[in-house]
Amino acid sequence: MARPPRNAARRPRSWRDASFKACPPETLKRAKPNVERLAEELADIDAAISWLFELLDLDVEAHNARMDRKMTGFREWQAMIQRATAKGENVHG
Repeated sequence: MARPPRNAARRPRSWRDASFKACPPETLKRAKPNVERLAEELADIDAAISWLFELLDLDVEAHNARMDRKMTGFREWQAMIQRATAKGENVHG
């Protein structure tokens, strides 16, 4: 049977086990917390999306309307999960 890597115990078993505000292990030589690294990646994605809107002359108003509908749905979903969690229901299937 193969042995797990030496640092296997420090690796999260799933994304739910990872601490959102934690820093990666020193071996990665990054001092930024995960939340800061995520914010940087999201800024990169926003820049790419803005560039594509400019490049392709896309309809910003239609985009914003759809985004508003999606955000409403996400917030409703989040509220549903929070209500279920408060009742002690299993929301992970």
